[in-house]
Amino acid sequence: MPPRSTSGYDCSLILFANLDASGGQIFSEAAAMALAARVGRPQAREIVERASRRAAQAGRPLREVLAEEPLAARHLPSAELDRIFDPEQGLGEAAAFVDRVLAARRGSRKEP
Repeated sequence: MPPRSTSGYDCSLILFANLDASGGQIFSEAAAMALAARVGRPQAREIVERASRRAAQAGRPLREVLAEEPLAARHLPSAELDRIFDPEQGLGEAAAFVDRVLAARRGSRKEP
């Protein structure tokens, strides 16, 4: 079931619209971390920052531009880029945390 805000709106629609609008820039840190494991942090940061600037200037998705960077393409195959830029991967345990908070909140309310 898609996440809903307290006002009843489908939050996933807003999330995906924002991700599309950003061109995937929000995933730059995840891309840098994945690349750093293979080429070192300074070089990974440089590669991802360069790709991010190019993507923003050209109005293109970061994932596309990063795939064109030779060193990034050598170390981050298409399937791994798909995983890095998958919004579902970034959620981690968020849904479980929200469920726990809501359950605790419901449990703390005193019935009249």
